Amino acid sequence: MTTPSAADRGAPGLAAAHYVWSQRKAALDAYAQTQVSYRQLVLRAFALVADYSAGKVGYQQILLADSQFHQARIAWLQDVAQRRPDTVAREESGIAR
Repeated sequence: MTTPSAADRGAPGLAAAHYVWSQRKAALDAYAQTQVSYRQLVLRAFALVADYSAGKVGYQQILLADSQFHQARIAWLQDVAQRRPDTVAREESGIAR
């Protein structure tokens, strides 16, 4: 019977840490992209308001910008909520030490 090496014992922990990291990065990237879209939409809305010859800004544009803002906020909160149990689990298992 052979004893697993230290590297073999650490592999599942590394895989889990990589998975958590990649999920967090994907959530942060999605949040950043949503923020960029929201800012562009808000700037466009301001430009339309400033240029009355182009017409007035409708409620649909405002509601869309508000919806995108809230979606970005939800994505960020989901990321935070996901990281907390992962951090607790790592602390309990001793991975973070």
